[in-house]
Amino acid sequence: SHQQMSSEQESKSQTQKQPHIYSVDSETVRHSGKWLQFVERRYRHQDGHEIVYESVHRQTQRSGQAAAVIVVPRFGDSLVLVKQYRAPVDAWVLEFPAGLTDPGESAEAAALRELAEETGFSGSVVGQVSPRCAAECSISSADEVFVSVACQSRGAQASEADEDIEVVLVPAKQLLQTLDSMAREGCLICSRLQAFAVGLAFNI
Repeated sequence: SHQQMSSEQESKSQTQKQPHIYSVDSETVRHSGKWLQFVERRYRHQDGHEIVYESVHRQTQRSGQAAAVIVVPRFGDSLVLVKQYRAPVDAWVLEFPAGLTDPGESAEAAALRELAEETGFSGSVVGQVSPRCAAECSISSADEVFVSVACQSRGAQASEADEDIEVVLVPAKQLLQTLDSMAREGCLICSRLQAFAVGLAFNI
């Protein structure tokens, strides 16, 4: 409706006019490893007071390209998920297939590559790649995009030597119940997957 369009335009206009009230004074790398940097950033609020913030940056972060791709794969009426051990949380985590993009690699190509490596499935990209999304913006500058894939056939996994990945097929209509059940059994659920399941359950 005209009223709805006006509200959407007003909201968009307000977002575009959002003032930038912080200015970065300095950024210091406190530790640099093979994959990550530990960074201390000092920035100033418009009222003049200084804030010191610690965060983690990926060494593979590149300008103009998302650092990682999250694959949302569907095979028939089921979602193709992976369960793997994640050292930072010392637990098995159920999540979407995902991985880092290679230099110059498109999000679509990265999604199909990661899907094949982690699950053995091949398929085709459906729809558009999502905008670049903040992965964990309270602690990291890492970003990611989401790519939907319709799976067509399954071959052998080609995961890396240090990856121990179990493929889990879950009927889309039973996703939220399955996550609840697996969580009770001690499996951690990735927050991206949990949010997706809640949205699916509410037909969002």
